[in-house]
This record gives sequence, structure tokens and C-alpha cells, in this order.
Amino acid sequence: WAMSVEPLAHPSPVPLELVDGFDDLLALPVGRAEALRAAIAPYAADAREFARLAHARYGAEGAARPGVSYRAYASAIAVHERRVGRRAHSFELNVQVLPLAQRGVWWIGSLTVAVTDGLRSDVVAFDAAIHPIIAELA
Repeated sequence: WAMSVEPLAHPSPVPLELVDGFDDLLALPVGRAEALRAAIAPYAADAREFARLAHARYGAEGAARPGVSYRAYASAIAVHERRVGRRAHSFELNVQVLPLAQRGVWWIGSLTVAVTDGLRSDVVAFDAAIHPIIAELA
């Protein structure tokens, strides 16, 4: 799991191979992820379509409103700095926006959270949800 979510932080000790049906979007360790490969295979077409649509949507939103995504995090960091009375420590946080049924944010790796697309598009709710994560990292 860690290698799939954060491949740079958790490199595979064995060669990787692309997973059928996911084009070049997903690679798993050879001979070590058969259960995961079997579990995700039925969702390949839906996953590719979501990735395509999300990429297009976030690209269009980013072009239409440059810096909006950064400002959402900057606001949460500024609030944290005011609360603790010091500048935030340098940190890395990867945010993966996913089409999950339950609205929220979850740790899915040591430096990565998953957030629902509905929550991410609600600036006020996203700001409130990301504050505890920023406080833990910064």
C-alpha cells in the first residue's frame, strides 16, 4: 500500500509491472500484489475515466483561478501559525482528491491524505478539515 500511495518515499524492492486495464497509471510489484491486482481489476475502466475527468476539471479550474488551491492551504497554515505563535515548520503534504461516498479527509500514507472531491470544493469545510492535519505537520 505505502509503495502505491507514496512511491518516492517507499520504493519497491522488486521490479514493477503495469497493471492491465490501467494504461500507464498503475504499476505494482511483480509477484507481490496479486490480491490487490485482483481486487482492483474490475474498476480499471471507471478509475481511468475518473482520472481523465478529474485531471481535465482540476486543470481547467487551475487555469481559471490560478493560486486558489495554494491559498486554501496558505490560509490553514496562517491560522495554525497564529494559534501556536510561531512560523510553521517546513513540511510536505500530498492531497489526493478521490470520489469517495463519505465526505471527509483520511490519512492514507505518512505524507498523504485522501479527501473527497465534494469536501475539496467546499472551501470553508475543507479549511476546517485540513487544520488538524496542518497542525500535526507544521
